This record gives sequence, structure tokens and C-alpha cells, in this order.
Amino acid sequence: EDPIMLAMYGRKSWALLSKGNFEWLLYCFAKAHKMTDVVESEKGDILAAAIWERPGISLYAIPLMVMYLFWHLYSFGWTKSKRLLYLAYELEKKKQKYAHDAYHLLVLGTDTNSQNMGIGSKIIKEGLDRADKLNIPCYLESSNIRNVPFYKRHRFKTVEVYQHFKTGVDGGEGPVFTLMRREPVKKHD
Repeated sequence: EDPIMLAMYGRKSWALLSKGNFEWLLYCFAKAHKMTDVVESEKGDILAAAIWERPGISLYAIPLMVMYLFWHLYSFGWTKSKRLLYLAYELEKKKQKYAHDAYHLLVLGTDTNSQNMGIGSKIIKEGLDRADKLNIPCYLESSNIRNVPFYKRHRFKTVEVYQHFKTGVDGGEGPVFTLMRREPVKKHD
């Protein structure tokens, strides 16, 4: 479970979003940015996926994100949509501050049954190698503190810990984003 999404939507709405509607969001990102890496099983099941965004704005992304916003408004109403827009706006400002020149890892997900098998490392390596070849840094916002050591193993460094929601779903302190940047690694011949 993603702590940020639980804070954003609450447990009931997040269950609705994560049970099939999340694919719509992933589809929009994948189509808009066209840098999607996938690891499949021998049967063709998707075990892991990573979606990267190039520096700058993709004109193709704008209509897809508008379509997603309309779907979001229809599914969750104005209040949650306004919260989503404000969150996206704040994260975009931070991305521009720390990584306007970087490949942005939008989504990295591994099937629960395939975790701790090296598949996440395999999938992120494809994007990191692509960036290294072009001498481009990488950036991400980790929404789960448990994933930070994984990203550190791949040479990401924390640039800021950002708490967007001051309170969590349970009434306690809200979850944090760990904003991370990785400089390109020069390969020696």
C-alpha cells in the first residue's frame, strides 16, 4: 500500500483506484512519455514496470493528462481532484528546482509475488543505463520510506524530504515523499 495514495484518497477510495482504474493512469503516463520498461514472466504476465519522463514537457502528455483529470473528476469528485492537482503542482515545482534536466522516474512497480528477486533492480537499470549513455541525471519522488534504501543502492541521493499531507489517514503524522536525484555514471571502456 502506498502511504501517499492512502493519505490522498483514504482506504476505501484507494481500493477502488487500485483495483483496475490505476491502469488508466499508467496507460496515460506510458503513452505520453514513451519510455516504459517492462519485465514479463515466461507466460507473458507483467512482473515489473518502470515509466520514465524525459526532461521538459511532452505535448502529447497534455491531452492525456486532461483526459485523466476528467476521469478523476467523474470518479472522485472535485475535492479529491483539487487535492490531486495541488499535489501535482507542488511536486512539479520541486522537480523543476532539483531536476529540470533529468529523466524522471514516474512509476516503478513490481508484482508483490515477484519482490525481493532482483526484478526491480533489473527494470530500473534499463532506465538508468539509458540516462547514463546520454549523460543525463535521474530523479524520483519515493512515496514509501521503505523503498529509499533500494534507490540508494542505485546511487540516488536524497535532496529533500517533503511532507505534503500534515496528517495521515489514521490521524497521526502524514506520510512523506523522499525526493531523490542520481547523477549520471560514466562508463569506463
